[in-house]
Amino acid sequence: MPMNAISRLVNEHDTRLWRILHCYVDHAIATQDLSYVTKISTDETSAKRGHNYITIFMDPEQKNVICVAVGRDSSTWDICKERLESQGGQATNVTELCMDMSPAFIKGAANHFPDAAITFDKFHVIQAVNREKQAESRSGLYVFW
Repeated sequence: MPMNAISRLVNEHDTRLWRILHCYVDHAIATQDLSYVTKISTDETSAKRGHNYITIFMDPEQKNVICVAVGRDSSTWDICKERLESQGGQATNVTELCMDMSPAFIKGAANHFPDAAITFDKFHVIQAVNREKQAESRSGLYVFW
């Protein structure tokens, strides 16, 4: 729900609500313990209309956000590793990564978490298989699954 709508609902100015929200979020981020993290999942999304992307890194077991980075390239993994280690985690403890099939994500993950196994999320795997099946059917080749 947009903050403007909440401010009307609770009859409070939205700038005050934003200050309260930032206070609690900043405190939660500062005190977050990431020493238990052994798995990381990531995906990108558009932050606003257009192509302003953010990449979200999270621990899929505890369902906690590790960090959010601007962009969707390999450098976002720098930010993830830095955040993980600044909050007590170790890159060497990370054994599994889940992400889409972006070459930039693969490169960043391999550079910063070289010992972790990579699993591609099922949405992108199915999308790639469907694309391949469509290409085969257009070329006259038929593959039955």
